[in-house]
Amino acid sequence: MRTTQDVDVLVSLSVPQMASLAEDFAGAGWQVRHSVEDGWLIRARHPELGDIDVMCVQEEYQRTALARSVERTVKSVGVVRFLAVEDVIIHKLIANRMKDELDVLSILKRNPPLDAEYLERWLRKWEIEERYRMLTARREPS
Repeated sequence: MRTTQDVDVLVSLSVPQMASLAEDFAGAGWQVRHSVEDGWLIRARHPELGDIDVMCVQEEYQRTALARSVERTVKSVGVVRFLAVEDVIIHKLIANRMKDELDVLSILKRNPPLDAEYLERWLRKWEIEERYRMLTARREPS
């Protein structure tokens, strides 16, 4: 099993709200390392809490992923919505960084139940089917 080193957050905010959020992060001791001008992404690091990537919904797919998210109660935080495993895989394959590849491999090694039809639909839409197939071939049997 691999533990993640950051938190990825998908939000539905306006550009001014994203700018305000970046300012709030900075005011709370976070180093905002990257904030895209058109307001869809904030990357920040906190010396004690670690890294966070906040991405704003921009695509039909992201709206679909948010609609499919599930609520879970997190101790000391409250109710949090989490993306379905298929959507985590898709987001990580789109990002296509080494750490995302390792995250997908870690997920696949756990052999979670997947909605294959949904997954294939969005893999095709984003043209990342081959990337997914290469990773599924690399996973170790459970």
